[in-house]
Amino acid sequence: MTIDEAIAHAREKAKEIRENIIDGDNIEPYESYCNAMTGWCAEEHEQLAEWLEELKDYRDKNKM
Repeated sequence: MTIDEAIAHAREKAKEIRENIIDGDNIEPYESYCNAMTGWCAEEHEQLAEWLEELKDYRDKNKM
């Protein structure tokens, strides 16, 4: 897997995970907890993608 593929994968997973968040105003406490954990997981994937992009930029700059 290339770094570009890893970045795309992390972003796609974040998107897929966010699609599992339960919508609505009257959700149960457990659903609210699940939403929080799902959101946290998506944020972690986004953070990973950002770090990989920084690594890619760092590598590209050091090749010059």
